[in-house]
Amino acid sequence: MLVETSKKVSHEATKIGLAFGKPPFPDEQEMRSLCITMELSVLALVSVFYGLPKEQGLTLRKQVKLAVQDIVKSVGGLSREVQGKSLNGDKFQFLVGSIWECCERVQNLSKDNISAVSKVVSMNKELIDDAYDELQGAIQKAVDMKNDGEQVFDSDEEEDEEKWRSDEVDVAVAARGLVKVSQYCFKKAVEVVKTAKEASTSNLDAISRAAESVSAIVDVFVSYLYPPMNKRDRKSVV
Repeated sequence: MLVETSKKVSHEATKIGLAFGKPPFPDEQEMRSLCITMELSVLALVSVFYGLPKEQGLTLRKQVKLAVQDIVKSVGGLSREVQGKSLNGDKFQFLVGSIWECCERVQNLSKDNISAVSKVVSMNKELIDDAYDELQGAIQKAVDMKNDGEQVFDSDEEEDEEKWRSDEVDVAVAARGLVKVSQYCFKKAVEVVKTAKEASTSNLDAISRAAESVSAIVDVFVSYLYPPMNKRDRKSVV
C-alpha cells in the first residue's frame, strides 16, 4: 500500500513538472487543481503511515516515518516554488527530481521489523568497521615512523595535526582493542538478527536502539583519538 501511494505522489509530481516545465504555464484554476490533487496524494501517504500498527515494530515504523517525511518535505519545496511563481527552470526540475528520488526510496524500505533491524545493525556495523580501519591505519603509520627512526611528534615543533606523541600512540593502541571488541559484538548481532525469526518485536527494537547508541559512542570515542590529542581528550579516552 505504501509503495502504491508513493507512486501516486511521484505521478502527481510528474504532472506538475510537465505543466510548469515550459510556457504557457497553467492558469490559476489549473494550478489549483494540480496542487489539490498533489495534496490529496500526500495526505493518503501520511494516512498509510499512521495506519501502520506499532505492533509491527518501532524500527520499521521509524524507517517508514523518515521516508514519508522526506517526501512531504520535498513536496513542500515544490509547492512553495509553484505558489511563489518564481519557476526557476533548473531549480524546478531539481525539486521534481527530489520527489521522484524520495518516492523511489520507499520501494527499498524493509518489508518487516526483522529486516528493518537487520538493516540498522548492518549499517552501524559498517560504521564501526570504518572507524576501526581508520584507527588501525593511523596507528600503523605511527608505528612505521617509529620503526624507521622518525620522531612521531616533537613537543618543540609547531603542533602537527597529523601526528601523535609517543604516549598518545600507546593510548591509541589500547583503545583499538576496545573498538575491536565492538566490531565483534556487532558481527554477532548481525548473525543473531538474521536468524531471529521467533524473536519478539520489543527485543528486536531494543537491539536496534542499542546498535545506534553503541555506534554513536564509538564514533565519539574514536574522534578523541585523532592526533594530536590534548590532555583532556586523553583523560576522556582512558
